Amino acid sequence: MRRSLLSGLALAFGLGILAADRGIWGTASALQAGLALLGIGCCWPRARASLAVVIAFAAGAASLATNVETSRRVRPDRTFDAVVEGRVCGASSGSGWISRDLCRASSQGVAGFDRQDVPPRIRVTAFHEPGALAILRAWSAGGRVRARLRIRPLVPLRNPGGRPRRAALVRRGIGARASLVAPPLAVNWDPGTSTWISRLPSIGFRDRLGTRLSERGRGGALVAAIGIGDRRGLAAGDRDAFRALGVSHLLAISGLHVVAVAALADFASLACLRRVSALTARFDTRRIAAGAALVGATAYPAMG
Repeated sequence: MRRSLLSGLALAFGLGILAADRGIWGTASALQAGLALLGIGCCWPRARASLAVVIAFAAGAASLATNVETSRRVRPDRTFDAVVEGRVCGASSGSGWISRDLCRASSQGVAGFDRQDVPPRIRVTAFHEPGALAILRAWSAGGRVRARLRIRPLVPLRNPGGRPRRAALVRRGIGARASLVAPPLAVNWDPGTSTWISRLPSIGFRDRLGTRLSERGRGGALVAAIGIGDRRGLAAGDRDAFRALGVSHLLAISGLHVVAVAALADFASLACLRRVSALTARFDTRRIAAGAALVGATAYPAMG
């Protein structure tokens, strides 16, 4: 019974995400439905299992709809320059390029620039330019930065068969792309001024781990790409092979990776806890193992 309910909750959560991606449910409607059903469940105990499935659907819809609505809040229709300030909340890199995501971005009114509305989340990318690559590499998670950016609208690629990168950015809440203008003028505040929770995921740790693995040769570079999504050391031929096989998603931190880490944490912690008779006699070790799985599933994507 518990396994079937867990499967139903997972399926409902996924269907909720799909509904939000299709624009069927928004954040407000999902939250209202979830709260209403939660109240009904408190008054009607016999229907709690069925209502929990519907609440999982609403939670899945709300989780994605929030990002989609953030991306659409301010959507530029032309390219312009602006001095932008924000916090680094995401990172990705590859061979010859680095990206950093800025959250809570705002345009700063300075001499020579009109204050214009900018999306609250912006992806800043640098390609094959040593100065810009060094600047973005120094932007750490939780750090506060200010830079002159050339902001471009999200335009879908016209190449047939290409990946829908615009849709992927919208799902992350990103409303525009940007590149550095005059990289030496970028200002990077120390990430130590941010809250303690934002200092936990360290971009520097991920980069250092990826570098050490890549130094061990082709196998190490493959482990870094599959394990932590760091594809810098991967050869172009290996990338093409993954793409030709249709498994290029394995080279990024995805839901499959998160589920695998959560399952491994649950299995390992449960196996260890069952060996401690004092714990098994007083507590339900499955709940403790589920907590360890939740911690693993949260910490793993944050590291990337």
